Amino acid sequence: MRVLAVLRTADYAAAYEALLAALTERGHEVQVVVDAPPLPFDPMAFLGLELRRALLSLRRGTADEEPSAILGALPRGILSSPGGRRLAAAVLRLIDRLVPPRAALDEFVRSRNPEIALIVPPAPAGVPDDDYERSTRSLGVATYVMDTIPDEDSVTTAQLVAAFETAAARAGTSPVRVPWWGSALRPVLVRAAAKLSQSAAARKQKEARQQQIRQQRHADLNAARMARSAAKQEAEAAAAVRRQQEAERSELDRQERARAAARAYETYLFARERIRRMQASCSGGGTLTDSEQRVLASLSGLWDATPETIATLRRQYEPLTGVRVADYDVPSSESMLRLKREVSMLRRQVGSDLFVQELPVLGGFGYNRNGELYNADTLKFFKVLIALQDAAVLPAYRDRRERTLVWEIGGGWGGFAFQFKTVCSNVTYLITGAPEQLLLAAVYLMTAWPNARVRFHGDVADAVLFESWQDADFIMAPESALASLRPPRVDLTLDLMALRSMSGPRVCAHIERSYAFGSRYFYSLLSDGRAADDAAAVVTGIARWYWPHPIPPRRDQSATAIAEPDRVTVDAEYSQLVGWRRLRVA
Repeated sequence: MRVLAVLRTADYAAAYEALLAALTERGHEVQVVVDAPPLPFDPMAFLGLELRRALLSLRRGTADEEPSAILGALPRGILSSPGGRRLAAAVLRLIDRLVPPRAALDEFVRSRNPEIALIVPPAPAGVPDDDYERSTRSLGVATYVMDTIPDEDSVTTAQLVAAFETAAARAGTSPVRVPWWGSALRPVLVRAAAKLSQSAAARKQKEARQQQIRQQRHADLNAARMARSAAKQEAEAAAAVRRQQEAERSELDRQERARAAARAYETYLFARERIRRMQASCSGGGTLTDSEQRVLASLSGLWDATPETIATLRRQYEPLTGVRVADYDVPSSESMLRLKREVSMLRRQVGSDLFVQELPVLGGFGYNRNGELYNADTLKFFKVLIALQDAAVLPAYRDRRERTLVWEIGGGWGGFAFQFKTVCSNVTYLITGAPEQLLLAAVYLMTAWPNARVRFHGDVADAVLFESWQDADFIMAPESALASLRPPRVDLTLDLMALRSMSGPRVCAHIERSYAFGSRYFYSLLSDGRAADDAAAVVTGIARWYWPHPIPPRRDQSATAIAEPDRVTVDAEYSQLVGWRRLRVA
């Protein structure tokens, strides 16, 4: 049973401590009220209080230190007789009806949801408990007033528990009935309450109530002020802790970036030395086109790069890719929205197994979504892997236990080599191209994979470059050494727009060399529809040595459904071609 024990003061709580403990042991859920919000003075409530005090004083036969104002106004014999007491009880019930509702107290009691209220004897003058009794009865809560005080009345705790449980078993919640003469007596009681409220006792109680209310308001204001101050101090302390943590993280990040930059620069120095040795061992090669010369000229400063340049080397690739860091400064730009839409569309169609995000190494940049970093290069490489998957080429390299050898012409900055090796780990990746491009690719790949096993042409003789090639992750060789390379075989040749910048003879030389290496497949990422003429020589060369198979681009099905039916499109952003090795070449 849920018991609301109204004790009002700490002294009462101490006196009834044993009783409350015994009730708890017997399975009752006891809620103790010691300090409740003070209520304003009400004349009718004061009249009921004084009448209760008078009846209690007569019943106990004791004289209060401050006698009830009722005893001074009425002859003592009237309240002493049994009939007078019954009449006084009826009058009290009528007074309870006349006291206006105390919304604050009703809400206070309702919030505790008691099944029975245990109310102790009336407190000293000025602190009436009949307000609680009135509130609990009006809310339909069974109410028991215990006017026996332990120690003072020589009763045991067991007797008090038995008395409470007996009363609780009999307690009812029926509404208080008003006698037939209540309506006639109502005006008299109202006038009596108004007159009694002018007495010294009433003024004293009113002042005490007002003082309690002022003190309570002052205490509430102080508590609220202290709570705000504590919350402010806590917020400031938490903010200081966050600032300290952010400063520590920032310092740790700075130190880690400094260590990473130092390692990257050491990698750059190591790769630069190998590439220079490679240049010294091989000279000549095909004549570069104007576009190739412009690209290599823009990369000429790479030979004397500073640690700061190497730390942000990924941001120096614009001459090769056309992808700029500034394109990602505005997340809501049209190009960014298009990038997000395409990546989401492709991942919905093929899943995320082939999606390899941009690494933050060497100043990696792009759009960051849910912890994934990607840019236009990421999307381009994702499309290449999807095309190889759609052409039934990629699965053979993902699932094979036997190590394979893949050759990429040009190599770019090493981005696709990283993605391909991530998806197909059991691969040795050969890259041929200009020394500047090989330096870019080597620095990126060796920084992304510090434990990668990289071989450089020029470190060993051509005859032994491919000995135990299965133990190497990457092999770097210049284009000028292409004629002298003797790999045991090549399983797949990749061209990501490198051939389209070359002259016709060089294009044919690369495709013929791929065929001579025994490459089963030749993949080429051609130019977009607006510059298709640039790739004519590539398509012609592939068709001579391989059976060309264009790869249909992946499209957004919703966009296809609403497209104009009579509109002819050249292609998606990129044209892609997979060549199957011819058995006989005319």
